[in-house]
Amino acid sequence: IQRPEIITGEFNEAPSRGDYEAAVAAFVFSVFSEPETRDLAEVYIESCLRLPRETFLALFDSDPEKDIKPLLAEIKVPTLVTHGTADRRIPFAAARYIVERIPGAQFYPFVDRGHLPIFTATREFSDVVRQFIRTGTAPQRISA
Repeated sequence: IQRPEIITGEFNEAPSRGDYEAAVAAFVFSVFSEPETRDLAEVYIESCLRLPRETFLALFDSDPEKDIKPLLAEIKVPTLVTHGTADRRIPFAAARYIVERIPGAQFYPFVDRGHLPIFTATREFSDVVRQFIRTGTAPQRISA
């Protein structure tokens, strides 16, 4: 399966053309965007293609009654928000939005990493989570 050039456009347009495989590939390659995740992407694509189409496409149906934004201010547990600065699936600004609305939330950006730093920056990811669990603080980044 070819990696789509324009992820968002292809994902939005492919289903209307009836090209389910292109929609799956566009989604998966936006999540697994880094070269070292190619094998994971291909396995995930195969899994998605075995699902009923309605199941996969339902993941992207917008339901305004499931808006969690009003709940963010109610979170009372220590919270660590992490996000890759090169995430092609969810804008980096979304992570900042969440951090600003959860009282006391801490933030750790994975510089030049995509949607799944747990796979592409495994040691760094583990160190960050371990520090947060042990001390209640996230390591500080100079920029991002």
